[in-house]
Amino acid sequence: MIAEPTDRIRGFLDEEQPDLIVATMLVGRAREVDVVRAARQAGIPTAYACASWDNLVTAGLLHAVPDTMAVWNEWQRHEATTLHGMPASAVSVTGAPAYDVWFRASPSRDRDTWCREVGLDPARPYLLYACSSRFITEDESTYIGPWFEGLRAARHPELDGIQLLVRPHPHNPVDPTRLEGMAGLVVYPFPAEIPVDDHSRAGYVDAIHHSAAVVRVNTSALIESAIFERACTCSPRSGTRRPRPERCTSVTCSRPPAT
Repeated sequence: MIAEPTDRIRGFLDEEQPDLIVATMLVGRAREVDVVRAARQAGIPTAYACASWDNLVTAGLLHAVPDTMAVWNEWQRHEATTLHGMPASAVSVTGAPAYDVWFRASPSRDRDTWCREVGLDPARPYLLYACSSRFITEDESTYIGPWFEGLRAARHPELDGIQLLVRPHPHNPVDPTRLEGMAGLVVYPFPAEIPVDDHSRAGYVDAIHHSAAVVRVNTSALIESAIFERACTCSPRSGTRRPRPERCTSVTCSRPPAT
Protein backbone atom coordinates (compact mmCIF):
# COMPACT_ATOMS: atom_id res chain seq x y z
CA MET A 1 0.00 0.00 0.00
CA ILE A 2 1.36 3.43 -0.98
CA ALA A 3 0.98 6.12 1.67
CA GLU A 4 -0.87 9.26 0.64
CA PRO A 5 0.95 12.61 0.75
CA THR A 6 0.34 14.53 3.97
CA ASP A 7 -1.95 17.53 4.29
CA ARG A 8 1.14 19.60 5.10
CA ILE A 9 2.67 18.86 1.70
CA ARG A 10 -0.59 19.50 -0.13
CA GLY A 11 -0.97 22.76 1.76
CA PHE A 12 2.56 23.78 0.83
CA LEU A 13 1.87 23.23 -2.86
CA ASP A 14 -1.46 25.09 -2.63
CA GLU A 15 0.33 28.06 -1.04
CA GLU A 16 3.36 28.17 -3.35
CA GLN A 17 1.59 27.30 -6.61
CA PRO A 18 4.80 26.12 -8.34
CA ASP A 19 4.99 25.80 -12.11
CA LEU A 20 7.30 22.78 -11.83
CA ILE A 21 8.62 20.43 -9.16
CA VAL A 22 12.18 19.15 -9.67
CA ALA A 23 13.42 16.31 -7.45
CA THR A 24 16.99 15.05 -7.17
CA MET A 25 16.23 11.79 -5.36
CA LEU A 26 13.20 9.55 -5.78
CA VAL A 27 14.74 6.26 -4.65
CA GLY A 28 15.54 4.89 -1.21
CA ARG A 29 14.13 7.01 1.62
CA ALA A 30 14.00 10.24 -0.36
CA ARG A 31 11.96 13.04 1.17
CA GLU A 32 10.94 14.33 -2.26
CA VAL A 33 8.80 11.28 -2.97
CA ASP A 34 5.68 12.58 -1.25
CA VAL A 35 6.14 16.02 -2.80
CA VAL A 36 6.23 14.55 -6.31
CA ARG A 37 3.21 12.35 -5.58
CA ALA A 38 1.22 15.32 -4.29
CA ALA A 39 2.29 17.45 -7.25
CA ARG A 40 1.15 14.85 -9.76
CA GLN A 41 -2.22 14.57 -7.99
CA ALA A 42 -2.52 18.34 -8.23
CA GLY A 43 -1.60 18.40 -11.92
CA ILE A 44 1.74 20.14 -11.37
CA PRO A 45 4.48 18.99 -13.81
CA THR A 46 7.29 17.03 -12.16
CA ALA A 47 10.87 16.21 -13.14
CA TYR A 48 13.59 14.05 -11.66
CA ALA A 49 17.20 15.15 -12.20
CA CYS A 50 19.28 12.06 -11.38
CA ALA A 51 21.85 13.28 -8.86
CA SER A 52 24.49 10.57 -8.96
CA TRP A 53 26.00 7.92 -11.20
CA ASP A 54 24.63 4.95 -9.25
CA ASN A 55 21.23 6.19 -8.02
CA LEU A 56 19.27 4.15 -10.54
CA VAL A 57 20.96 0.82 -9.75
CA THR A 58 21.88 0.76 -6.06
CA ALA A 59 19.03 2.41 -4.15
CA GLY A 60 15.92 0.54 -5.23
CA LEU A 61 13.08 1.43 -7.54
CA LEU A 62 11.50 4.83 -8.04
CA HIS A 63 8.92 5.47 -5.32
CA ALA A 64 7.24 8.19 -7.33
CA VAL A 65 7.11 8.36 -11.12
CA PRO A 66 7.83 11.85 -12.49
CA ASP A 67 6.60 13.27 -15.77
CA THR A 68 10.14 13.55 -17.08
CA MET A 69 13.65 12.52 -16.07
CA ALA A 70 17.10 14.00 -16.78
CA VAL A 71 19.98 11.50 -16.73
CA TRP A 72 23.74 11.65 -17.28
CA ASN A 73 24.20 9.43 -20.32
CA GLU A 74 22.69 6.77 -22.57
CA TRP A 75 23.51 4.04 -20.05
CA GLN A 76 21.39 5.76 -17.40
CA ARG A 77 18.63 6.21 -19.95
CA HIS A 78 18.75 2.43 -20.41
CA GLU A 79 18.53 1.92 -16.63
CA ALA A 80 15.61 4.34 -16.34
CA THR A 81 13.59 2.56 -19.00
CA THR A 82 14.45 -1.07 -18.27
CA LEU A 83 14.71 -1.01 -14.47
CA HIS A 84 12.23 1.72 -13.56
CA GLY A 85 9.72 1.58 -16.39
CA MET A 86 10.14 5.18 -17.54
CA PRO A 87 8.99 5.77 -21.13
CA ALA A 88 12.01 6.46 -23.35
CA SER A 89 10.32 9.62 -24.61
CA ALA A 90 10.25 11.00 -21.06
CA VAL A 91 13.99 10.53 -20.40
CA SER A 92 16.50 13.17 -21.57
CA VAL A 93 20.30 12.88 -21.51
CA THR A 94 21.67 16.15 -20.13
CA GLY A 95 25.13 15.21 -18.78
CA ALA A 96 26.22 15.47 -15.13
CA PRO A 97 25.86 19.15 -14.16
CA ALA A 98 27.13 18.56 -10.62
CA TYR A 99 30.55 17.78 -12.12
CA ASP A 100 30.83 20.72 -14.50
CA VAL A 101 32.79 22.64 -11.86
CA TRP A 102 35.63 20.09 -11.98
CA PHE A 103 36.14 20.52 -15.74
CA ARG A 104 36.79 24.21 -15.10
CA ALA A 105 39.07 23.63 -12.11
CA SER A 106 42.88 23.70 -12.07
CA PRO A 107 45.56 23.25 -9.36
CA SER A 108 45.96 26.15 -6.95
CA ARG A 109 49.50 25.21 -5.81
CA ASP A 110 52.54 23.69 -7.43
CA ARG A 111 53.46 20.18 -6.36
CA ASP A 112 56.32 21.14 -4.04
CA THR A 113 54.17 23.68 -2.17
CA TRP A 114 51.25 21.27 -1.91
CA CYS A 115 53.33 18.35 -0.63
CA ARG A 116 55.11 20.43 2.00
CA GLU A 117 51.81 21.90 3.14
CA VAL A 118 50.22 18.50 3.80
CA GLY A 119 53.37 16.83 5.15
CA LEU A 120 54.58 14.77 2.17
CA ASP A 121 58.04 14.63 0.64
CA PRO A 122 57.90 16.53 -2.68
CA ALA A 123 60.75 14.42 -4.06
CA ARG A 124 58.73 11.19 -3.86
CA PRO A 125 55.46 10.19 -5.54
CA TYR A 126 52.29 9.57 -3.57
CA LEU A 127 49.05 7.69 -4.04
CA LEU A 128 45.80 9.32 -3.01
CA TYR A 129 43.51 6.99 -1.05
CA ALA A 130 39.97 8.42 -1.31
CA CYS A 131 37.84 6.94 1.45
CA SER A 132 34.27 5.77 0.86
CA SER A 133 31.00 6.43 2.67
CA ARG A 134 29.73 4.31 5.54
CA PHE A 135 27.14 2.93 3.13
CA ILE A 136 30.00 1.22 1.29
CA THR A 137 32.41 0.24 4.09
CA GLU A 138 33.20 0.67 7.76
CA ASP A 139 36.13 2.71 9.15
CA GLU A 140 38.85 2.14 6.57
CA SER A 141 41.67 2.99 8.98
CA THR A 142 41.61 -0.67 10.10
CA TYR A 143 42.50 -1.69 6.56
CA ILE A 144 44.58 1.14 5.09
CA GLY A 145 47.62 0.64 7.35
CA PRO A 146 48.19 -3.07 6.60
CA TRP A 147 47.40 -2.48 2.91
CA PHE A 148 50.00 0.30 2.67
CA GLU A 149 52.62 -1.75 4.49
CA GLY A 150 52.01 -4.63 2.09
CA LEU A 151 52.27 -2.26 -0.86
CA ARG A 152 55.67 -0.97 0.24
CA ALA A 153 56.88 -4.47 1.08
CA ALA A 154 56.19 -5.62 -2.47
CA ARG A 155 59.60 -4.25 -3.52
CA HIS A 156 58.28 -3.21 -6.90
CA PRO A 157 60.59 -0.60 -8.45
CA GLU A 158 57.71 1.79 -9.21
CA LEU A 159 56.60 1.61 -5.57
CA ASP A 160 60.01 2.32 -4.09
CA GLY A 161 59.50 5.10 -1.54
CA ILE A 162 55.82 5.52 -2.42
CA GLN A 163 53.80 7.70 -0.06
CA LEU A 164 50.10 7.65 0.75
CA LEU A 165 47.77 10.60 1.23
CA VAL A 166 44.55 9.44 2.90
CA ARG A 167 41.56 11.68 2.25
CA PRO A 168 38.77 10.86 4.76
CA HIS A 169 35.18 10.71 3.58
CA PRO A 170 33.13 13.51 5.21
CA HIS A 171 30.41 11.06 6.26
CA ASN A 172 32.65 8.17 7.32
CA PRO A 173 35.61 9.51 9.34
CA VAL A 174 38.75 7.45 9.77
CA ASP A 175 40.54 6.99 13.09
CA PRO A 176 43.91 8.71 12.53
CA THR A 177 45.40 7.18 15.71
CA ARG A 178 45.43 3.81 13.92
CA LEU A 179 47.64 5.29 11.22
CA GLU A 180 50.02 7.33 13.38
CA GLY A 181 53.72 6.63 13.10
CA MET A 182 53.53 5.12 9.62
CA ALA A 183 56.33 6.63 7.55
CA GLY A 184 55.13 8.22 4.35
CA LEU A 185 51.43 8.18 5.30
CA VAL A 186 49.46 11.39 5.86
CA VAL A 187 45.76 11.84 6.68
CA TYR A 188 44.54 15.11 5.14
CA PRO A 189 42.35 17.02 5.57
CA PHE A 190 41.37 16.24 9.13
CA PRO A 191 38.59 16.74 10.04
CA ALA A 192 37.24 15.74 6.65
CA GLU A 193 35.93 18.39 4.27
CA ILE A 194 33.14 18.46 1.71
CA PRO A 195 34.52 20.25 -1.37
CA VAL A 196 31.80 22.85 -1.80
CA ASP A 197 33.64 26.18 -1.41
CA ASP A 198 36.77 27.63 -3.02
CA HIS A 199 39.14 26.57 -0.23
CA SER A 200 37.97 22.96 0.09
CA ARG A 201 37.69 22.52 -3.67
CA ALA A 202 41.25 23.77 -4.14
CA GLY A 203 42.56 21.17 -1.69
CA TYR A 204 40.59 18.41 -3.38
CA VAL A 205 41.85 19.35 -6.84
CA ASP A 206 45.47 19.59 -5.67
CA ALA A 207 45.27 16.22 -3.89
CA ILE A 208 44.13 14.49 -7.08
CA HIS A 209 46.20 16.44 -9.60
CA HIS A 210 49.54 16.00 -7.82
CA SER A 211 49.05 12.29 -7.08
CA ALA A 212 50.54 9.45 -9.11
CA ALA A 213 47.22 7.60 -8.99
CA VAL A 214 44.01 7.38 -6.96
CA VAL A 215 42.87 4.36 -4.96
CA ARG A 216 39.37 3.85 -3.61
CA VAL A 217 36.76 1.21 -2.78
CA ASN A 218 33.69 2.91 -4.28
CA THR A 219 33.31 6.66 -4.23
CA SER A 220 32.58 9.49 -6.64
CA ALA A 221 36.28 10.43 -6.42
CA LEU A 222 36.74 8.03 -9.34
CA ILE A 223 34.82 10.51 -11.51
CA GLU A 224 36.87 13.54 -10.51
CA SER A 225 40.04 11.47 -10.92
CA ALA A 226 39.05 10.60 -14.47
CA ILE A 227 38.32 14.25 -15.21
CA PHE A 228 41.84 15.15 -14.05
CA GLU A 229 43.24 12.25 -16.05
CA ARG A 230 44.59 10.36 -13.05
CA ALA A 231 44.63 6.58 -13.04
CA CYS A 232 42.07 5.28 -10.56
CA THR A 233 42.02 1.74 -9.24
CA CYS A 234 39.61 -0.14 -7.01
CA SER A 235 41.13 -1.33 -3.73
CA PRO A 236 40.54 -5.08 -3.12
CA ARG A 237 38.72 -4.38 0.14
CA SER A 238 37.14 -7.56 1.54
CA GLY A 239 34.98 -5.84 4.15
CA THR A 240 32.71 -3.79 1.94
CA ARG A 241 29.04 -4.07 2.66
CA ARG A 242 28.25 -5.09 -0.93
CA PRO A 243 31.29 -6.63 -2.63
CA ARG A 244 29.46 -7.33 -5.88
CA PRO A 245 31.06 -6.95 -9.31
CA GLU A 246 28.33 -4.60 -10.52
CA ARG A 247 29.40 -2.04 -7.88
CA CYS A 248 32.80 -1.58 -9.54
CA THR A 249 32.65 1.09 -12.20
CA SER A 250 35.08 2.27 -14.85
CA VAL A 251 34.80 5.87 -15.94
CA THR A 252 36.40 7.76 -18.81
CA CYS A 253 36.03 11.53 -18.98
CA SER A 254 37.33 13.99 -21.54
CA ARG A 255 37.99 17.64 -20.91
CA PRO A 256 36.31 19.92 -23.47
CA PRO A 257 38.69 21.35 -26.07
CA ALA A 258 40.21 24.72 -25.30
CA THR A 259 38.46 27.68 -26.89
